[in-house]
Amino acid sequence: MKKKWTPAVAAVLAAGVMFSGEEITFAAQAESMPYNVLASKKENQGQTQQFKSIDKQLDKIEEKLLEYKEKMNKIKEEEKQEESDQTEEVVQPVAPAPTETPAETPAETPASNETVTTSADSVEETETDSDDDSMVEEGTEEEQVEKDLEGQPGYRGKFGALENRLNAVSRQVASLSSKGVDAAAVAERQARIDSLKKDVAAVLASIGQIEKDIQAEIKADKTVKEKALKKGVTLTKSWTIKFSKSLGADTLSTLDLVVMDAAGSLVETTFTYSDKTKTITLTPLQPYQKGVTYTLYIGKGIEGANGVPLKHTVKMDFTTTTTGTTAAASIKAAGFSDVSDRYQEAVQAMVDQGITSGVGNDKFGIDQQIKRVDAAVMLAKALKLETGSAPNAGFKDVPQRAQAAVNALVKAGILSGKTATTFGADQTLTRGELAIVLMRTLKLSGDSTTLAFKDVPARYEAAVKAMVANDITNGKTATVFGTTDPVKRGDFAVFFHRAKNQPAQDLEVVEIS
Repeated sequence: MKKKWTPAVAAVLAAGVMFSGEEITFAAQAESMPYNVLASKKENQGQTQQFKSIDKQLDKIEEKLLEYKEKMNKIKEEEKQEESDQTEEVVQPVAPAPTETPAETPAETPASNETVTTSADSVEETETDSDDDSMVEEGTEEEQVEKDLEGQPGYRGKFGALENRLNAVSRQVASLSSKGVDAAAVAERQARIDSLKKDVAAVLASIGQIEKDIQAEIKADKTVKEKALKKGVTLTKSWTIKFSKSLGADTLSTLDLVVMDAAGSLVETTFTYSDKTKTITLTPLQPYQKGVTYTLYIGKGIEGANGVPLKHTVKMDFTTTTTGTTAAASIKAAGFSDVSDRYQEAVQAMVDQGITSGVGNDKFGIDQQIKRVDAAVMLAKALKLETGSAPNAGFKDVPQRAQAAVNALVKAGILSGKTATTFGADQTLTRGELAIVLMRTLKLSGDSTTLAFKDVPARYEAAVKAMVANDITNGKTATVFGTTDPVKRGDFAVFFHRAKNQPAQDLEVVEIS
């Protein structure tokens, strides 16, 4: 039914239209704004966000590239110092990103009635979601680049990751170009990408040459001492390398301590030196990869504080754990399940020399206290004493299995009994007694320095001084040697290994743990 207005109502409505005409007209204009203009504005805002994402990624890539190129420069300078006959070109620093639009740019796509084209810098900076799936989420660009580098312990892998990221950013730029955005802005980003790619390629070539030089040095090294393979190394393992004498800290360089994977790729590491303990701690800056074999090489460039060079270079292969754990892991040495990394080299040496075969059940007995009789048996084997001709020492408490060993040690003046008829076979060996045994066995000597330990009687003083002077042990604390404390089998192995491998004059690698 058609609605009819009364004359009075019609008059009121007519007057309302006359007095408010401008407002009605304005509202109508707002509601009738063309859809293509609104859509174009939203699209431009999305493109701005993509340009911002691209720029952030390129800034981070440039930052990382500069960081690694500086490291390559340092390595190459060290290489020049060690081999002055070679004159290799040092990688140049990263050039600043271009700030001017290249002279040659792709032809601009003509604007249609439904598209508004504008420079990325002139678009209103409004955060708007983009339909482009290749855009990196706002605020995560730097994290994405860092994530690409994770799990890449080798320099070659890191630059490969940067190269892959540049390719991904290049695809983002190509996607924007296909949408007809400002051609000059697109060309500027692409030129920057191309420049960074050239830098990456140049540094990769430089790294390749450095790696070849190191591999050639290792292959040609006739004085290298190869350490036993270490298995099951944790992915963040820091190596502690102990030397027989103080080092010239200012002579240490990156090329003196290198880790390489099976493909010969140089692993990024850092090191610190402690003159107090005469040790270098070598740490990877990224976790090793699971189940991979690496080579640790300690080179000939290392010198002592007195300028004497390292007598023997050292090479040691190690394989990483396949579990991916970064917690302390038990490392099997010679099949023992209770031998951790700290004891591995010493225990392996004792097994290799036939000194001990453990306590059974795949155990070495690292934490078990060692009895005097068991220590006697191991010492006699280690020293290769003639056990068949020694006279009977007269001890009544020594079991048949150990009598020949004890007799030989008594004859050599290394051990004595508790009494004329008692050896104390089942008593535990103390740290003080072990100090005396090692001093007598290996003819070690100390110095006249007053000991800081408060628990060392005069009987043990010379032996304890010899232990400290020869870097076999520094005691339990600064003031406690633990003279009367029982010795554990693991400590016995480590002390004996350090003492036996202590050189008299030469600079040597004493231990790697």
